[in-house]
Amino acid sequence: GWDDLLTLTIEREGYELLRKDEVLSILFGLIHRNRIVEGLWWSMFERGVTQKLLKRLLTFEIGEQ
Repeated sequence: GWDDLLTLTIEREGYELLRKDEVLSILFGLIHRNRIVEGLWWSMFERGVTQKLLKRLLTFEIGEQ
């Protein structure tokens, strides 16, 4: 699932290998899980994970223009 993909991505610093659908899956998964695990989104933001995922998503948006 998205959580396994996130763990693997963090461990390998493999953000640049993610496809657009994978990035979106992880981001939406984090948002959904944050409702259950309070502070998860903030934790990912503090660690820089969210920023790296959003940066990767931006590369797709720029490439589509």
